[in-house]
Amino acid sequence: MGLTVALDDNGAAQGLLYWDDGTTIDAYEKGLYLLHTFNVSQNVLDIRIAHQGYFDPNNLKFGEVKVLGAQFNSSQSVVVLQNDAVIPSPHKVIYSSTKQVRKQ
Repeated sequence: MGLTVALDDNGAAQGLLYWDDGTTIDAYEKGLYLLHTFNVSQNVLDIRIAHQGYFDPNNLKFGEVKVLGAQFNSSQSVVVLQNDAVIPSPHKVIYSSTKQVRKQ
């Protein structure tokens, strides 16, 4: 699964992702879902779990993240934090200056 983030004129964005098993009736009411919040500001994409009442058996993850409207500095890198600790990341950054698209 991929994530596309479209930045506004101030370089900011926000959004939500709701995910459930797709078959349970009233999954939201029963709390059987995942809810992630996304916030971008000052070149930082912050993804947080707002509700974790469902565990996807397929290990839900983003294989690619595209940031539209990004300004890129070659010294920038991808840093991943989990529970406020830096974890190793195999991410690579590809930037298109003509399209202003940053892929990770």
